[in-house]
Amino acid sequence: MKYKTYKVYDPNTTRETNPNDRINAAFDDTSKMIEYVNEKRPEIMDKFVQAIETRLDGELDGYRIKEGKFDFKKYKDQYPFIERYPELFELTLGFVCKNLGLSADHSFNDEKVTVLAVKSIGSVSVPRYHRIAAMADVLGREKGIQLYKDFVEYRTSLPFEEKNTKSVAELREEAIRNWSEAEAFDFALHVYDEHRHVFKFVNCISYDTLKHLDDPEFGYLAQCYPTTFIVEQMYEKLGQRRQVTLFNHPFCDELYWDRTVDPDPEPPSFELLEKMKIE
Repeated sequence: MKYKTYKVYDPNTTRETNPNDRINAAFDDTSKMIEYVNEKRPEIMDKFVQAIETRLDGELDGYRIKEGKFDFKKYKDQYPFIERYPELFELTLGFVCKNLGLSADHSFNDEKVTVLAVKSIGSVSVPRYHRIAAMADVLGREKGIQLYKDFVEYRTSLPFEEKNTKSVAELREEAIRNWSEAEAFDFALHVYDEHRHVFKFVNCISYDTLKHLDDPEFGYLAQCYPTTFIVEQMYEKLGQRRQVTLFNHPFCDELYWDRTVDPDPEPPSFELLEKMKIE
């Protein structure tokens, strides 16, 4: 069996990060979920938001951005729920800033800061984890998870402006290049043919952002579950499927294929995956 290994993972890799970009991403992520719950389950809104606030407050351990250092005005038109739930957005802001190592009196101009990549990614994914957990806090685990899954499927069913039309082979090479430059994974690649390949991961920076939290299923839902739907939304040809992830297994597998060639390919065998050693 032919496969190629890429040992490029560095848990201490850093990113130049614009704090305002991360704040905007966290606000956008928060606002979309709040909007959906408000539309589908308005009767739970106040309890849901309170549950998120309790969870984020526990993460912050008293950290707060000093009053007057951040102006919400420019965000209020974009995210109307700021006025209804100002504490939620202040706690979200605080989490992003604490994760990026910003002082409480940060000036919020456009300069970039250099931070651990796991912290930059986690500034958005950890609050998402807590929103999923808050759904379970309010509705019970099964119903809370289902509401989140319904939200993901709704969001990724919306039309995408312009789908990526690159071939699977082109996207494969692009992924290898980007992941290697980012030092984000240790992985192996097996290519079946130009239309189908599988990656196996044993170290993953996205997993690292949530592995310290107490519920691997919520971690998987926050970090991995949406991507299969996002791939289908964004790409004309590319499909993605997983059987296991690092949240529930020693490795993660990702099958990619051309949906226009085969709408439902066979998954890789675990015998094949076990033979793809990454040492």
